[in-house]
Amino acid sequence: MPGRRKDLLLDLMHVAADGEDGVWHASLLAALEGVDAARARWRPAPDRPSIWELVRHVTHWKRGLMRAWDEGELDTEAWSAQDWNGPAEEGGEEAWRESVDELARVTRGLATRLAAADERLLDTEVGGFGGGVARHAMQAATHDAYHAGQVRLLLRLQAGTHDARTLPTTGPGEDG
Repeated sequence: MPGRRKDLLLDLMHVAADGEDGVWHASLLAALEGVDAARARWRPAPDRPSIWELVRHVTHWKRGLMRAWDEGELDTEAWSAQDWNGPAEEGGEEAWRESVDELARVTRGLATRLAAADERLLDTEVGGFGGGVARHAMQAATHDAYHAGQVRLLLRLQAGTHDARTLPTTGPGEDG
C-alpha cells in the first residue's frame, strides 16, 4: 500500500513532537507548555542539562537531519561538536519562547519534508547518520519522545520530588 509507511512515520513524529491527541505520554512540545525561562534554565546538578539545553539539542539535531537530507550526508562528528554549547540559558522569557518556537518551526519543517517525500526518497541512504530517510524520521521521533520524558522528569524534580521511587506514575491515557 503506497504511502502507508510515510503516514505511519508522520503519525509517529506528530505523537512524539507535538501531538495532543490523548496519547499515553506527553509529546515534547506539550511537555514544554507552561514552562517559563526560570524553570527551563534549572539544572538538577551542575553537569546535567537544563530543559532549555534539551530544547536546543533537539532543535540542533533536527536541523542536522534536514541538512543531511538536502546534502546527502552530514559530518556528524563536526555537527556533534557544535551540540551542547553556547549560551542556552541566557535571556529571559522572550529568549526562552523563541527557543521553543524555533523547535516547533524546525519540527514542522521536518514533517513537511517527510510528507513531500516519495517512496524512493524514504529509502535513500544518507551518509553520516547510517540508514535511509525513513529510518532517520523514526529516530527523530523516538529522540523527541526520549527528551519529552526527560523534560517531565526535570519538572518533577524541580517540584521537590527527588526520590524516583515516589515519582507519580501514569497508566494508559493518563498524562501525569
